[in-house]
Amino acid sequence: RTAGGVNPNSVHLAPTEASPTMNSVLSCVLASVAFHASLAHGFASLIAITTQTTTSCHSRSDTRGEVCERNSWRLALYRKFHDYAWEKLGYDESIRSLVPEGYESNASPARADSTVVASLRSIDEFPSLRAAPDVNNNKSVLRLARSAFLETQTVDNNTPLVNPMTIHVLNFVLFPSTSIVDGGSPQGFPIFGADVVSLPGNKHLVALDFQPILKVGESASPQTLLPKRYIAFEERLRDLHTKYEKSLPWGGDIPPAAQRFFSPYALWTRLADEDAMETVQSTVLDAFKDYIDVYHDLMKSVQADVDSGRLEFEDDRDNHVMEGQHDYLNYRRTNDPARPMLKRLYGDEWAEHVIQCILFPELSSQSNQ
Repeated sequence: RTAGGVNPNSVHLAPTEASPTMNSVLSCVLASVAFHASLAHGFASLIAITTQTTTSCHSRSDTRGEVCERNSWRLALYRKFHDYAWEKLGYDESIRSLVPEGYESNASPARADSTVVASLRSIDEFPSLRAAPDVNNNKSVLRLARSAFLETQTVDNNTPLVNPMTIHVLNFVLFPSTSIVDGGSPQGFPIFGADVVSLPGNKHLVALDFQPILKVGESASPQTLLPKRYIAFEERLRDLHTKYEKSLPWGGDIPPAAQRFFSPYALWTRLADEDAMETVQSTVLDAFKDYIDVYHDLMKSVQADVDSGRLEFEDDRDNHVMEGQHDYLNYRRTNDPARPMLKRLYGDEWAEHVIQCILFPELSSQSNQ
């Protein structure tokens, strides 16, 4: 096994030279990833914002890349992260997908013997958060969960390629409802965001956070991330941050415009030493599990309070919590660092639709807010 715990008998190790296409993609990735620190997922430094194109949220009509059948490939490098998160939510294949037909997967040539495969998932049903059978409530405190994979694979048998010149990405985000109120006061719960990214050149970028959507002074407890009722979960999060911040040192400064979307407990790091892959597969995986455990436990507690009547849902969603999520979504849609890479790999239409309608959809396009 390699330092990262990968079995060389089951993973094809490709040559390390990059094709012209891969070099072009790499340029986009490095430029865009540099910007990601200025966002709520944590990858730093400004890139030129590409011209937006108008896109409507409907089924896909065409694409530059090859469309793959759902679940017809292995996404192995970050499968443990991916599966752990979705199992926490109780996901199974019977749950309705919010990803329009034709957008669940795509593939684009990277070299003569490899492709970069993208896979998307988005749902608004969460079995692990459902009310007890005797509770008459169909309101979920989570309104949306979605993930995105990019992975370099062999052309012949869809086996993951692992070497310093390949791309592997996991992005996983949980959006809480904007309609939860406590005594008439809207409750602005943070967004859970996780990025684990491996790029050509043995560059690994990691960002985990409970991303705040309220500006300072807009919550009942402006010095805390969570409402006072849930301070025990913030204490758990604080302890986890203390546990991991030394082994996952801070990855760079955050521009002022993005600082409101970072919590004091963000883990944002760059790894590039010879032990980087081992760190990703051990320390980073442990941190990912711990952070999502706390967030899921928080949402279970909030759901129990909604089911019992201690918290309520407010039909009028025009409040500062909804405005905060709008701000976050607009910021991410405008500045998404993956845009140049996705456009180069899969074409403008597919990339714009994915960013605007699947990764960061308008609140009004989701049924459970």
